[in-house]
Amino acid sequence: CAEGYEPLHPWIRCTRQGSINVWDPDIACIRKCTKSIIWNLSIQLSPGKRYYGTGERVSVKCRDGYEASEASITCVRQDSARRSVWSPEPRCIEIKQKRVESSSDSLSLTLSCNKGDCESIWDAKATCQEASECVSSCEPAPSDALCRIEDQWRVQEATITCSSLQPFTQYHVTIRSKSTNHPVYSVMVTTNATVPDAPEFGTNNDIPKDRTISWKRLSDCKGVIQGYQLNIAAWRDYNKTFHEAHLVRVSSSVTTYTMGKPGTNYSVEIRGFTAAGLGAPQTRTFSTDISDEKEREAGASFTVFNGIQVAQIAVLMFCAIVVTFFCPGGQRLHQNS
Repeated sequence: CAEGYEPLHPWIRCTRQGSINVWDPDIACIRKCTKSIIWNLSIQLSPGKRYYGTGERVSVKCRDGYEASEASITCVRQDSARRSVWSPEPRCIEIKQKRVESSSDSLSLTLSCNKGDCESIWDAKATCQEASECVSSCEPAPSDALCRIEDQWRVQEATITCSSLQPFTQYHVTIRSKSTNHPVYSVMVTTNATVPDAPEFGTNNDIPKDRTISWKRLSDCKGVIQGYQLNIAAWRDYNKTFHEAHLVRVSSSVTTYTMGKPGTNYSVEIRGFTAAGLGAPQTRTFSTDISDEKEREAGASFTVFNGIQVAQIAVLMFCAIVVTFFCPGGQRLHQNS
């Protein structure tokens, strides 16, 4: 056959029909597959050449900003038309991302499509980009990660929503054709951070001898840890007038804090925080030792009787005796008696 054509039948036989000889089957050449003129430059075939024979399979690629409706196509013969055609017929679909919204456990992606190209039923799937210490299995179970397409391209627009996702995790959202399973659009979306779990205190004793508490550093699985907040309450059993409250924030690299005063009861509530806010609290209560002799004596002598410190009562009684015996009025009273 001439260039661009191929035999309809690879072998023919000369047979006798009555008084003449004929070819069986009939001699015929059919046109090979070519790149369609209507495609212009929007569709690229690989491998690229001028003509394609029956049964040849090629991959399809569209120019930037477009997605191919089919990953590959095959040149098939149409005997009745005596020509070969591509099956399925490829199209370049322009899908535009209009908006992306995400929370800590879900995402929403709205896409628009050129008219006439997105009337098919599509399927959506979200998979995390890579396994990490935060996600034990990168591929979420089908019952856990749910993606659905709403509106099905009504008015050339559709919204894809995925739920039951991990916080602060990068997901690869893929839109596929249900008929061919070929991806027609994909995008990376990262879910938002959420508040962290409660920190764990270190392994030091319940009553730190050096007045220092420690805690284990939180992971960044639910969001980048920006720091820790300590709510500290201090009081003393032997001095009811002593009470202090402090709010301290330290950076994420700090995992220890030293209390300033000996002989004091402390209640420490610690929380980590991310961009989403403060996380769950962890509380610890302990007492620091009275370190020097004066504080120990003060602690031993300061007892409470009916809500009044006995040491204060003794001081008042001593002052009264001094006034009685040494002030002028007191002397006159003593002389008269």
